[in-house]
Amino acid sequence: MFIRTKTTPNSPRKTVQIVENYRSAQGNIRQRILRHVGVAQYDAHLAQLRDLAQVMLVELKNAPQPGLFSEEEQIALLQQATPDANADTTQNSAADDAPLMVDLKQLRETSRATLGFHDIYGEVYQKLGFDKLMGARKVASGRVLKDLLIARIAQPASKRASAQLLQRDFGIEIDAHQIYRMMDHLNQPMQERICALASKAAFDLLDNKVDVLFFDCTTLYFESFDEDDLRQKGFSKDRKVAETQVLLALLVTRAGLPVGYRLYPGSQWEGHTLPNAIDDIKRNVAVDKVVLVADSALFNKGNLALLNEKTQDYLVAARLKNLPQSLQEKILDKSAYQRLNDDESYLETTYQGQRLIVTHSIHRAKKDQHERQKAIEKARKRYDGKSVKSAIKGAASKYLNAPEDSTLTINEDKVEQAALWDGLHGVATNVPPDKLSVQDAVAQYRGLWQVEETFRLSKHDLRIRPIFHWTEDRIRAHVALCFMALTCIRWLTYTYNLTHPQHTLSAEAIRTELAHAQVSILEHQTQPRRFAIPSQLTKQGKLLYKHVSKTWRTTPYEIHP
Repeated sequence: MFIRTKTTPNSPRKTVQIVENYRSAQGNIRQRILRHVGVAQYDAHLAQLRDLAQVMLVELKNAPQPGLFSEEEQIALLQQATPDANADTTQNSAADDAPLMVDLKQLRETSRATLGFHDIYGEVYQKLGFDKLMGARKVASGRVLKDLLIARIAQPASKRASAQLLQRDFGIEIDAHQIYRMMDHLNQPMQERICALASKAAFDLLDNKVDVLFFDCTTLYFESFDEDDLRQKGFSKDRKVAETQVLLALLVTRAGLPVGYRLYPGSQWEGHTLPNAIDDIKRNVAVDKVVLVADSALFNKGNLALLNEKTQDYLVAARLKNLPQSLQEKILDKSAYQRLNDDESYLETTYQGQRLIVTHSIHRAKKDQHERQKAIEKARKRYDGKSVKSAIKGAASKYLNAPEDSTLTINEDKVEQAALWDGLHGVATNVPPDKLSVQDAVAQYRGLWQVEETFRLSKHDLRIRPIFHWTEDRIRAHVALCFMALTCIRWLTYTYNLTHPQHTLSAEAIRTELAHAQVSILEHQTQPRRFAIPSQLTKQGKLLYKHVSKTWRTTPYEIHP
C-alpha cells in the first residue's frame, strides 16, 4: 500500500489516493484504489491531504481488528438486551425464560460492550426524526451518522478517536472513508432540515407555548492558521489571538432546547449577525410570535431599528455607559428608583422611543465592588517594582496609572466613577407594559443563562472546539453533527427531569449512568455460541430506560443473530 498523487493535465487539481498493487488472474501487476482521500486545489491543501492520507495508511497497515459484532449481531444484541417495554413479547417469553443449558467451564469472557448510549440516545435520535435524514438511498451513511453522534455524546473526541471508541466499547467498526463520505452527505439542505427538526421537537414538546427565545453568539477556533471565506481572524471570546475562527449564532428556548443555529465568517462582528439570523431562523421558527432576548452585543441603533422594522418583539441588554449624558445622569440618580423586591429597585424611562428598564441590585453592587477590588489587588501582586507593564493588564488596567517612571499608582477618580455604576443593569424592549411588566422583563432576560449554559455544554461537554477540519463543507458538517448531539442531550435531559422531578439528572450524570449499562460477552470454546451477562443498573439507570419505554434485561441470555 502507498499514497499516490494524480495530476490533471492543464489543471491545478491534484488527487490524493491510497492504492495497493495486486496480481490479476492473467498474472499482470495492477493497482486498485483503497481510499480516495480528496482533491487539492493548492499546495497547502495538498500537504494537508497527504498528512491525512498518511494517517489513513497507518490505520490500514495496522489492519485493525474487525468489530466485536457483525452488523446483524449488533442489532440482535441491542434488541435482545433492551426489548421495547410496550412490545408484544408473548411469543418469545417462553424462550427467554427457558434456562440456558451450557457448560460454564467452556465459557470465556472475550470483551465488554456498552449498550446504554445506543439504547437511550438511539431512541431519542429516532424520536427527533434524525433517523430519516439520510433517506433510504444512504442507509450506510445514516448508520455512520447515528454512531458518530452517539460516540460524541459518550466521549467527545476527534472523528478518528470516535471510530476507535466505537470499535473498542461498542463493537462497531467504521473507517475514516465512511466518516468523511457521511460528512459530505451532511450538506447545506440537510443542515436546514436538522434545524427544522430541532425546532419542531422543541415546539412540540412545549405544546407551541413558546413566548421567549434566547439568542447569543460564540466563536469556535481552529488548530490552523489558514484563512478562507469562512475561517477568518476576528475578535475571539476565548481570547485566542492567533487561531482562525468561525462565529456560531445559537437560538434556544427558555427550557434550554436548541431550535436553530447559523455559522458566520470569523471576522464577522456578532452585532451584525442579527439581521441574517432572524431571516434564516424564522424559516423554521415563528420568531415573530415570541420575545427575542439577546445580550448587549446586539444593542445598537441599527439593530433596534431593524427589529422594529421587522415587527419583532425583543428584549436586549443595554450598554448604559454608551447612552447620552443626560440619560446617564438620570440613571445614576437613585432617588427616582422604585422598589422591585427586597434586593432590587428599578427605573423605567425611554431610549429612542423604546422602553428602557434599569435595575439596581444591592447584591450585584457588592459583587461588582468585590470584583474590582480583587482585580486591583491582583495587579498589585503582579507588580514587580520595576515595570508597570507587568501589572497593567486584565480587568484592573483601566484603574491604574501608567506614568513614565516605574511607580504603580491607582487612579482613584476612575475607581470612584466605576463605583457609581455598581449594581446597575439595563434592558431595552419594544414590548408595551401591558404585555410585558418590569418584573417579567427582568426575569426573562435572566433566562439568557440557558443559552450560555448551552454554549458551555457544546464547547466543553461535546468539545465542538477546536475544529480540526479545513474545508468549509466539513466544518459545517462538524458543527451540524455537534448541534444534533446537543439537541439530543437537551431533549433527553429536559424530558427526563420533567417526568422525574424527584430524581433529576444533569447531562453528565446521564452520561455516567449510560456508561455503566454494559454486558460482558462470553464465547463458547467449542461451539459457535455467544452469551451476554448484563450489568446491574442503579435506580436512575432503570428510570432512564423506563423513560424511553425500554426494559434492561437483568439475567444472562444467548446472543442470537
